[in-house]
Amino acid sequence: MKNSIISFATLRLIVTISFCLLSVSSCVKESVPIPQNWTDCGNGVFSVQDPETGVNIALITSGNQAALVDAGVDSASILQVKEYLKRTNLSLSQLFITQYHKNHTRNLSLVSEYPLETHTPFNMKHGATVKIGDKTVKIISSPRFTSDNNFSLLIDNQILVAGDLFINDRKMKTLFDMHLELIRQLQPIQLSSIIPGYGNVIQGKTQVEEYLKAVESQVKYRISTADNWVKINDDIFISTNPAEHDNNMIVVISGKEASVIDVGSGGGETNVKEGIYQKSGNQSQRVVEFIQQRNLVLKNIIITHYHSDHSENLHLFKPLAGNIFDYRNINNGQPVKMGDKNFRLFYSEGHTAPNEHISIEINDDIIVTGDVLCDFATPSLLIAGRKYLEPYISTLETIKKQNYALIIPGHGRPFFDNAKIDAYLEDLYAMRKKK
Repeated sequence: MKNSIISFATLRLIVTISFCLLSVSSCVKESVPIPQNWTDCGNGVFSVQDPETGVNIALITSGNQAALVDAGVDSASILQVKEYLKRTNLSLSQLFITQYHKNHTRNLSLVSEYPLETHTPFNMKHGATVKIGDKTVKIISSPRFTSDNNFSLLIDNQILVAGDLFINDRKMKTLFDMHLELIRQLQPIQLSSIIPGYGNVIQGKTQVEEYLKAVESQVKYRISTADNWVKINDDIFISTNPAEHDNNMIVVISGKEASVIDVGSGGGETNVKEGIYQKSGNQSQRVVEFIQQRNLVLKNIIITHYHSDHSENLHLFKPLAGNIFDYRNINNGQPVKMGDKNFRLFYSEGHTAPNEHISIEINDDIIVTGDVLCDFATPSLLIAGRKYLEPYISTLETIKKQNYALIIPGHGRPFFDNAKIDAYLEDLYAMRKKK
């Protein structure tokens, strides 16, 4: 009896050890390290980025099955995928080609040895689904980018492999004029990750939400540039002056009425092509001509602050203007209405003496900041003095909380998100610690 008990205990020990060994073996298989240029997006989905070009391909795994999304431009990325498949005993059985650009197809020959079921924009329709093990991939057709169609992949309603539907770059988040409706269909899904066609993966629901909002703004406000003009849409234009560090004058239109925010400075402009300084055709005169050529009535002039590059040419506009608003004659948060445009004028401190600088909100989703933000400068160059550090921080924190769709700084190109504000605040917080 004693011997049989010992035998039973021994047997239990052997079974337990065997189970642990099997578990460890399974864990080892699943924990095969990924290369440095890969991103684990969770749920068995990986992004593989070419370090030289930033182009992404993706690997979708489920059980012992795998699918490849695009073949990429860099052979090293495909060779990494093949090595990973070998080490993990995964069977590559499906290939998705999001579009027939060389950045997505150059290395197709390197996967020709696999018996692949291939899905392309020509044999897959919007809304079609494909199974990869226990994962469901839904096809989302994209608007035309070239003569070829495009699609993206939605994996288990959690991860979007976007192809060139999205790129993740500071200046441009989408490569083409995408339909707003398509973006708005993605927003309620609460994606955990987006793998863009180019650039770093966007991970985390909050980050994805902010990214989609920025893309929506970019599409909504289709920015185009020509001859030192930036067109936001049919109602908002920015005149820039290279001779004054690209300082901005903003023209806002409603029907046959216009408002001008800041009036620029006298002198001339740098002719970038010829490298000379021109005395004629200054920025402010261009804006006057813009208004007159369109037979617009200049209803309002709004001055953010009285530094010369924003206010010197007020004399050119006074004969045309109905109202002039500046820090001296507004109440904080004062509303100003012009047709379908609703302005809100409020004090924004840090760049000047207290209450001598204002920012302007337009229809709740656009802000003209004046010089509390600039595309080219750091806050240490803009702050009026160390004693204005806390008011400056408060100003930027207040602007950030509003999550504006479009931010027009005092100088330089507009922003679609709070990244510039975050960078400014980081610098200002560091200055605070040094006090």
